[in-house]
Amino acid sequence: MPPEETRDGIPALELPSSPEEEKPICGLLVPAQEPDDHQYLLNAASVLKSNLVDRLTSFANILSAEDMILLANKCYNTLEGLGDFNTDAAFMRQNTSLSEVDVQHEDLALAAKKKEDWNELDIKSCYIHKAQSLFEVRQKLSRAKDKLSTAKRHEDSLKLKKEELTGALNKLTEELHEVEERVKTLTAERDQYKEAHSVAEAEVGKLEAEKEEARVAFKAINDQYIAANKEFEKTRNHLLQLIKQTEELHEVQERVKTLTAESDQYKEAHSVAEAEVGKLEAKKKEARVAFEAINDQYIASNKEFEKTKNHLLQLVLRKEYDAHVREVFPGVSNEQLESLQKSEFKHWFHQKIENDNAKCLLFKNLIDGPMLNIVSFHSCTVNEYKFHINDGVLVKEEEEEEYEEEEYEEEEEEGEEEEEEEEEEEEEEEEEEEEEEEEEEEGEERGEEKEEEGEEDEDYEMDGYEDID
Repeated sequence: MPPEETRDGIPALELPSSPEEEKPICGLLVPAQEPDDHQYLLNAASVLKSNLVDRLTSFANILSAEDMILLANKCYNTLEGLGDFNTDAAFMRQNTSLSEVDVQHEDLALAAKKKEDWNELDIKSCYIHKAQSLFEVRQKLSRAKDKLSTAKRHEDSLKLKKEELTGALNKLTEELHEVEERVKTLTAERDQYKEAHSVAEAEVGKLEAEKEEARVAFKAINDQYIAANKEFEKTRNHLLQLIKQTEELHEVQERVKTLTAESDQYKEAHSVAEAEVGKLEAKKKEARVAFEAINDQYIASNKEFEKTKNHLLQLVLRKEYDAHVREVFPGVSNEQLESLQKSEFKHWFHQKIENDNAKCLLFKNLIDGPMLNIVSFHSCTVNEYKFHINDGVLVKEEEEEEYEEEEYEEEEEEGEEEEEEEEEEEEEEEEEEEEEEEEEEEGEERGEEKEEEGEEDEDYEMDGYEDID
């Protein structure tokens, strides 16, 4: 039977296939019984070992590690079956040499594989690519380091700016809180004055209604009195005509007494009505005095509010002017800054508002100062009272085409008129004329009072403006 070949093309050694086949051979080769055979076997074993070592050494680059280990194991089993008791040390040496050969074989295989891979991937291009990648990575790393250092410096500067801005913001917040508290206080006072003003107006309205009712009642009583007086005069004339008749004298006298009593009653009612009208006039004067006091308080509070508002606006503008001066003159001192504020601030403020086209109405009002004349729009009359269409607020608008310029002047109030009553027929026409004159005078007094109230409102609106100086 020809010897078998391994997968690497090396002929395999013919070794026992199983331990059962080895036992008879080992039993026949006993060194104590057959010393010649034993020596022969030892020589054969040494030859086998040398041949095996030469074979393994020569085919180390061809055989795989598994084949080499398999051959070594078979050789060890064969030598053990032949009775070579010194095979352990030899096998250990052989195993060591085999392991070294195995390591060399693995290194050579790995090198060959790497060589094949390098040949396939073009080592030079791969190296250039790796070098470029390394260079790009180093550049990115340097840029990242530069960015990191820049970010750290920027972070430090931002922290300093944040601390400065936080301090400035805290100061501004405190100032704003104080101003808000002041504004809230002034607003609350203004609301109180408005409530008192509305209450006073309601009381004045009630008094006017009562006065109107009393006037209507007085007019009705006066009409009754005039009608009764006319009837009395007619009756008296009729009695004078019939005075010559003695028979009817007693009846005429009784009629005269009755009419006289009625006339006295009408006179008493007329005097009572006049007293009530006098009381209403006194109440009206008291209500007007109280209303004027409340209105004065309201005007004073509004003036204080306007002064505070203008002062705050001037503070804002002065801070902006200080920043502008320090920007133009970096080394300016506080004394020079104060002198510039006194001399150049007004000119700078006017120029700034003109350049900004008066975007802020408050700053525009500060430039214009108080109004020299009063400009109002068409007014309307309700219940003999004159009202401005714009609720009494003086507004100057360039868009309005139709407007009126009114100049109010104080006029002296006329004194109270005394009513004269005469019983004679010749004075009846004079009394009627006097009553008509009294009604006209009352209408004039009401118009004068309305004009005075309008003047007070106009003065109040004009006092709200202050010059920037």
